[in-house]
Amino acid sequence: MYQTIRVVDPYGGVMSNFKYEQMAYDSFQINCGLELYSEKVTDAISKAEERNSIDLIGFSVGASAIWKICEIDLSDNIKNVFYFYDSKIRDMVHINPTFFINLIFPESEKHCFQKFPKRKTNDDSTMCFIRY
Repeated sequence: MYQTIRVVDPYGGVMSNFKYEQMAYDSFQINCGLELYSEKVTDAISKAEERNSIDLIGFSVGASAIWKICEIDLSDNIKNVFYFYDSKIRDMVHINPTFFINLIFPESEKHCFQKFPKRKTNDDSTMCFIRY
């Protein structure tokens, strides 16, 4: 059972109502960007009071932010990690995670997933699940 649920969002809790996906993307790039967002996630993880107590769930750019920091040894604080639809992994394939990651992708994605096989296991630290 969770005692605390913390959402680390790129906008500091300020709600935005974007009419188009491109507007949301542009706003993210101007107001935060992946570097700063990854730093926010790292900061939130490092402030955890209990060891092995954090479940990370990242969608889209949130998953990208987690992927970007997964080479940092934060494994003492992290219990589970789930990434959903992180299309930016294609730009960061050099990263070797220090903790187990569950990657969940759609069967097809217009931006990049033609590079991935139907099922992929990358050593013992990464497992990809793709909906059939």
